[in-house]
Amino acid sequence: YLDQILQSKDTVTVSQIAADYGLSAVRLNKILKDEKVQYKVNQQWLLYVKHQNKGYTKSQTVDVTHADGSRSIKMNTRWTQKGRLFIHDMLTKRGIIPEMDKIRKRFT
Repeated sequence: YLDQILQSKDTVTVSQIAADYGLSAVRLNKILKDEKVQYKVNQQWLLYVKHQNKGYTKSQTVDVTHADGSRSIKMNTRWTQKGRLFIHDMLTKRGIIPEMDKIRKRFT
């Protein structure tokens, strides 16, 4: 099962990962910053060298149309399944567990 997840080419946003833990995207990004995983440049979160080239993230180019009709390009960082597992391990070490696991513990 884990191998299948890691082989997936799908990526997720930090908001999607944060929701799994009952966190906001802002809070999870701050944790990742505090843990020296990422830093922000021109409105995009980038990984520190230590975590680059490990297949944790992919950049996505987004064409944005503003209210005044002008357009701009924005780069978004999306997390791979491997990156999602990395975040899971890091949060677990901090005592932060997924909401689903909290629910399971209540019923066992």
